[in-house]
Amino acid sequence: MRLTCPFSALPQGERPHCEVTRAALEGERAKRIFDPKARTIGVDKQRLDEQVDESVAIKKLDEQREEWMDKRMILQDKHAMALEMESADIRRQKEKDVENYRKTYQKPCTRLEYDLSDPKRLQKDLPARIGDNDPRNTLSGLQKFSGEDPGKITRKLVQASEQTAWLQHQIQEKTVLKAAEAERDRNWNARDEEIAQKAWAIQRLNQQQKQEAIRSTAAFNKKLAQQKRMEKDAAKSHESAKNLQEIQNMLDSDILNERSSGKKEDKKGLTPAEMNHIRQQQAQGLEELRQKKIREEEEKFIEASRQRKEQEMGLFLEAAVKQEKRNALIALNKERQTQTAERAVAEGEKRNLYAPEIGEQFFDKFQKVT
Repeated sequence: MRLTCPFSALPQGERPHCEVTRAALEGERAKRIFDPKARTIGVDKQRLDEQVDESVAIKKLDEQREEWMDKRMILQDKHAMALEMESADIRRQKEKDVENYRKTYQKPCTRLEYDLSDPKRLQKDLPARIGDNDPRNTLSGLQKFSGEDPGKITRKLVQASEQTAWLQHQIQEKTVLKAAEAERDRNWNARDEEIAQKAWAIQRLNQQQKQEAIRSTAAFNKKLAQQKRMEKDAAKSHESAKNLQEIQNMLDSDILNERSSGKKEDKKGLTPAEMNHIRQQQAQGLEELRQKKIREEEEKFIEASRQRKEQEMGLFLEAAVKQEKRNALIALNKERQTQTAERAVAEGEKRNLYAPEIGEQFFDKFQKVT
């Protein structure tokens, strides 16, 4: 098989050196094969090695050729892309120049028949009549009809401006009313807080008075109990001393000792003076017992009077506290009634403000036929 160099189509001066070397090798190989004197019988190892080297050289040459072709193709592709981009830029610039020329020197409004194809020709045209005083309105023009409203647009603009002004006025009134309501609520809350503070102060004062009355009553009862205990101890001591004295007198008496003066009038050893003394002592004891009972009755009466006075004082204090609470509740109810009346008046003013009467002047502004 004869191998052909891919560069054989090139001119002789542009062929690479490998083509000339391959041609020389082919000539030598043909002489060696077809010359019977130079042909060797058997395996020519040297020649086989040369063929292997030749195959490696050819393979390497093919790789070089492919690499050269790839680089050449990449270069040509880049060059073609650059030419295409340049052509596109030139074409785009031409189109821009044409469009600018058309916008500058060939405007649609400069055309002779543009008024026939103008999409806004009806908007630019004058209406059939501008008003009732239009000089184009003739008797045969039939431009005036009953029920027409040529001033509708102007009237709507005036109505819109009036409605806007009315809305602004309502917004301002609502803002002022809202501020007034907020101020009234703040005053109401402050007044409620003040009333609650006063009620709390009155309640605390009542509690303090009640606690002071309880402490006074407890101190008085304590002193009274202490005094009673002291009186009872004193009475008990006096009774014990009296009993001891009586026992001592009995021990020292003539009756128990059976002493006698030797006189006939003696009775069991007692003289009339001693009998009188005994009777006096007995009468004195009876008198002391009666006085003691009287004192006990007086003490009971005093104690009952003191308890009655304490009860009356407690009832009086309780009635005073109840009266103060009742007066505070009455004042609070009056204050709340006043606030309720003020709020009712404010609500009535609010309803009257947002419910104005509609008269004839309101309807005269609309649906007028000129």
